[in-house]
Amino acid sequence: MDAENHFSTLLLCVVIVVVFFGVQGIMGLDLAWTVGNIEPNFFFSMIAHGSMAHLLGNLFALGLFGLLLEGTIGTKRYLWILLAAGVIGNIAGVFGGYHRVLGISGAIYGIFGALAVLRPKMVVWAAGMPMPMIVAAAGWTFMDIVGAFAGGTGTGHLAHLGGLVAGIVAGFYLRKQFPDKPRVRGRKKMSRDEKRAADREIDAWEERYMVA
Repeated sequence: MDAENHFSTLLLCVVIVVVFFGVQGIMGLDLAWTVGNIEPNFFFSMIAHGSMAHLLGNLFALGLFGLLLEGTIGTKRYLWILLAAGVIGNIAGVFGGYHRVLGISGAIYGIFGALAVLRPKMVVWAAGMPMPMIVAAAGWTFMDIVGAFAGGTGTGHLAHLGGLVAGIVAGFYLRKQFPDKPRVRGRKKMSRDEKRAADREIDAWEERYMVA
């Protein structure tokens, strides 16, 4: 974990809320990306949402899992993963037969993928219960694979899976830098004489301060 604490996740959540209520709500701008078109909305669509339920669900996932990943690998690497997963998620949407793409879900799935590799045993809250991160990620992956084949759900399942793959690749790339159980450096075993000296100090402390 980086020595400093970073909170770009919280700032991003604030930006998303401002965009939803201000840019989309008050100003009435349509930020959805029309799939296949070359336009600025390819990027703007990643911080826009289609409904209040869509917004709240993504804010919860981003706030919870984003802070975990950002605290693990640092802000710069975290933001690169978000951007890469979001872009790849949108591109994957081209193959899903979608006409319009909206939301940060692809980038959030990138967070899921990276955490599943970097911290697979970390217990998280998902589907109303605590479970290891790797189990939660496997469950979401399964649901999106089923949804992608089922079709007609209105959810960008392929965008989710594209972001997930990007996060998994990034996780494997960073795994050596951020091992799940970091080694403790500089620790050495006490010699027999050092143990005896420590025992004598403890005995002396007990005789001086402890009352029978």
